[in-house]
Amino acid sequence: MYSIVKSTKSDQEIRLPRFVIGHAVRTRNDIESSDRALIPELWQRVVADDVLTNLPGRVGEEYFAVINDYETDQHSHFTKVIGVGVDHLVDIPQDLVAVSIPHKRRNVFEALADMPAALAEAWDRVWEKHPYLPTNRRGGTDIEVHYPDGDILILAAYQDDEEIPE
Repeated sequence: MYSIVKSTKSDQEIRLPRFVIGHAVRTRNDIESSDRALIPELWQRVVADDVLTNLPGRVGEEYFAVINDYETDQHSHFTKVIGVGVDHLVDIPQDLVAVSIPHKRRNVFEALADMPAALAEAWDRVWEKHPYLPTNRRGGTDIEVHYPDGDILILAAYQDDEEIPE
């Protein structure tokens, strides 16, 4: 694991694994805000998957959601992989995928209470309230860190590792 940022959540460093192994879905935000949402079912599959939960080499108790492969922006398709962290890839179990986590600087957004409303509000901050974040997300990889206590951190990718204004 490697350290990437310091969080205001308990003033601790956030550590990420090199890879996340889990289940994947390709979707859009308009689908996820409707009765056709795919991500809640994906979460159910992940939590119920004994192979994934007890994966050899798993690091930490957190679950990770890796959001990448954006077509353009928050209105287009993206891929979400939800799973557990590992630092080394060996045999990937059938029906699971592995995604690497790029070692890049990230902007931290917290969702600390009232789930899922707090998570939705945190994503609103990513997309709307911070104009210095890219509106074109192609090539970016965002990460949600889901802690056992229910808190979630969104680690939003910077565009081209540019400096973020204070």
